[in-house]
Amino acid sequence: AVRQLLSDVTDGAAFNSLVLGEVPTVMGKQEAVSLLAEFGLLSTVLNIGGEVTGYGRWAEEDSKALAARSSSSGDAHRRLFASQVMRLSLAQMGIYSSHSAAAMDVDEDFEGSFS
Repeated sequence: AVRQLLSDVTDGAAFNSLVLGEVPTVMGKQEAVSLLAEFGLLSTVLNIGGEVTGYGRWAEEDSKALAARSSSSGDAHRRLFASQVMRLSLAQMGIYSSHSAAAMDVDEDFEGSFS
């Protein structure tokens, strides 16, 4: 389910756009970074929700979740990520392909720049 969701997001997200989200806590931090990289996301994963990082209106909710997660999985954190999309979306790939084809038709050198 996570892979399908990431695939859908990155297919529609434009190059250099930002994607923020939460990954399942069953993944280790490095495993989450690797998974995000598979989909062209340059990411950092942050553990949020421990005693030190709980904040604002979620602090009480996080403390309840913290107790539940600690007892069931031994992991008390939420894993949030911030990513930058490092590949073209499907729409951008289509535009690039049509520009490349049009340039080839008129025998023009197209080096991949739209400027």
